[in-house]
Amino acid sequence: MNADKQLQLVTYEQAKRLKALGFDWTVYEYYREETKEWTYPDFSGYDNSAVNDISAPAVALALKWIRDEKKIKCCVEFYGKDEYTYNIYTKTGARIFTHMRVDDHSIADSALLDELLTLLEEKNEYTF
Repeated sequence: MNADKQLQLVTYEQAKRLKALGFDWTVYEYYREETKEWTYPDFSGYDNSAVNDISAPAVALALKWIRDEKKIKCCVEFYGKDEYTYNIYTKTGARIFTHMRVDDHSIADSALLDELLTLLEEKNEYTF
């Protein structure tokens, strides 16, 4: 299968941050804590319950988890001329972040995830 056709997995650091924030959805990929290496267990699923392992969802799934579980409205948008940007909104619809213009949607997705993780870790004052 072509790697370009696969969904991008979160980085090891993103996976650790997600676990600390309570990410518990079942996925099939994970990182070994001691080696920081990605591995693929089996088709039984993985849900962050093992102490020494960290589930590694696709970035898209991590963003869905934040939208669904943390109730934060966010998106990556086409900006024009092969550029993408991301936005994060409050519950009232006010845009609180618009950041970066990149030529790859997956880079924008990953940057959005980093920004959201930081906001959640800092328990930011914005009302989502």
